Amino acid sequence: MIASSTRPFKRVLVVSGLGLVALTGCSQQGDAAEAAQQYVTGTYQSQCEMTHPSRGEAAKDCQDADTETVWPGHPTEVTETVKWGEGYAVTIPDEDGTKDVFGMLDHDGEWKVAEFDIIDAEDELTDNPACAALNQDGQETC
Repeated sequence: MIASSTRPFKRVLVVSGLGLVALTGCSQQGDAAEAAQQYVTGTYQSQCEMTHPSRGEAAKDCQDADTETVWPGHPTEVTETVKWGEGYAVTIPDEDGTKDVFGMLDHDGEWKVAEFDIIDAEDELTDNPACAALNQDGQETC
């Protein structure tokens, strides 16, 4: 009796394990979006700390940055998260409807802002407006 009740349990574990592997990409996408939400509500100091090292001086001397909120009251609703190079482009419109887009890259297990831009009318004409906005300097590909 024990052997028969253990066997279905093993099958459930195998199926559950496969489900975890499939959800990993969704988890990273969600983590990148959450980090972008934290960025828009952050202080100058926290935004500095959440800036990807590829941005050079923008990610240095964070302890000296102001602790005042950069964009008080900025909405945090993510309207889109799409693949962007090795990371994700996260769109969070501001209070006047301007679509702010954040290029998020992983750095040592933390999602950091590598690029920031707004989606303009020209970007809206493309298949992937968020990616088009971030790629104006040609650094990352969609």
